[in-house]
Amino acid sequence: MQVEHSHNLEQPSGIPAAFYEDVDAMIAAGEYSNALEKMLPQVQEATIEVGLLERSADCFFHIRDMQNAIDVMKYAVDKWPDQASSWGRLGLMLQTVGDLKGASAAFEKVLEIEPNSVPALCALNGIETFSIKSAYASRLEALGRRSDLDVQLRVLIFNALGQICHAAGHPELALAMFDQSKKLSGGTFVSEIFADMVAEQETYFKPVTIEPGTDAADELNMVFVGGMPGAGCSLVERILAAHKDVTSIGENSALSKTYGAMRMHLARTDRGAGHWEAMNSLTEEEIEIFRQFYFERALGGQKMTTTTLVDARPMGVFEFALAQKLFPNARFICLTRNRMDTVLANLANVFVGGNAYATEPSALAEMMGFVARSALDYKTKMGDQMRVQSFEALVQTPENQIPAMLEQVGLGFDASCMTPPMLAAMEPLQNGLGKEELSPALVGQWEDYKEAIGPVVAAMDEASQAAWKSLKDAAISET
Repeated sequence: MQVEHSHNLEQPSGIPAAFYEDVDAMIAAGEYSNALEKMLPQVQEATIEVGLLERSADCFFHIRDMQNAIDVMKYAVDKWPDQASSWGRLGLMLQTVGDLKGASAAFEKVLEIEPNSVPALCALNGIETFSIKSAYASRLEALGRRSDLDVQLRVLIFNALGQICHAAGHPELALAMFDQSKKLSGGTFVSEIFADMVAEQETYFKPVTIEPGTDAADELNMVFVGGMPGAGCSLVERILAAHKDVTSIGENSALSKTYGAMRMHLARTDRGAGHWEAMNSLTEEEIEIFRQFYFERALGGQKMTTTTLVDARPMGVFEFALAQKLFPNARFICLTRNRMDTVLANLANVFVGGNAYATEPSALAEMMGFVARSALDYKTKMGDQMRVQSFEALVQTPENQIPAMLEQVGLGFDASCMTPPMLAAMEPLQNGLGKEELSPALVGQWEDYKEAIGPVVAAMDEASQAAWKSLKDAAISET
């Protein structure tokens, strides 16, 4: 689900444009607390503008202070009820905390103001799939025929139409819509990058071990969650985030940015430009610098008030090696899902940042193999430090899986984790493909799509097939 996230550009003259440029630069750099601090004097002087409130809410949202973010946007829509962007923001935030009724109402307000708002239509469809005969479905179909629309909006439209066709029982038409969405999204999958990264990991990664009672052993409890997109990372993040002792940074690029900075540093200091071989040459001082680099981008200046930090990002599994180097006592969770349902989730979803690997069966097969090989290597070397979590087991027997998962990452039981916020309505959940909710209705959706999915599974090479099976076996042993 995506909504407009640009700021209102028609600013009143009370605040100079240069002020907003400075704030936007801070937000782009992930310095959310600094941006809030810069905006505070304007708020105290009662210079309240919609752009100021939207930016403030965005900062609260990114540091996961959801209640403040929602309160700010409720004030904004009350004061400026005709601002579609503000209603869209409010809808996104309400959906994130599981208030689907409130989110739907906010997106409906967007459509009252801008009837052809593609993000609002797609957001509503993501909460509860439209009937194929509904006025909203017809509106999306008409918008999809408009070649003058921004290509990213057309990507969303065809993806939504695919979900609508699936719910109506037309799998072939659904696949055609998903395929059109993927073709429009573009992008190039460079498999060599991942092949080199995984090969180096298998050769050079060795977990850092620490002695009990050392400073490193007593540091903040870090939990990293990764896996193939559509395998359940979002669901596990919401489960863990509900715990009273957890601060979650959601789907955050902090680890990826730290990885990029580390590679640049190693190259500049003539220690190689590879992925993992040169990482073993980092000094304790350098490790501490990159640890702080990570925290600055993960927390955006936010102060930790809990004992555990959760970083959950699909594909983050490739960077677990760096996470373990920076945080030797960290815990890891890798999600695994039935291969057929995993393929279907990647065909049916448009993930943030794109998923170019899902445009061709051979590319998707390669990516699934890379993820499986990487995860299996980590599990083999890290043992109990990493949990391989079966999506199917999680949604079918949450009463067993959630307590076990909490225990393995160093958390006590918290009943709130048993009812994480939902991003989609429960009643018609089976009408949506690739969802990540705590429901057994999401298991085995691939049956109607096996002819399209078959070539992807068949394209997985022998090593990838073996890695996927071993990962599945590891998940079974955790149950």
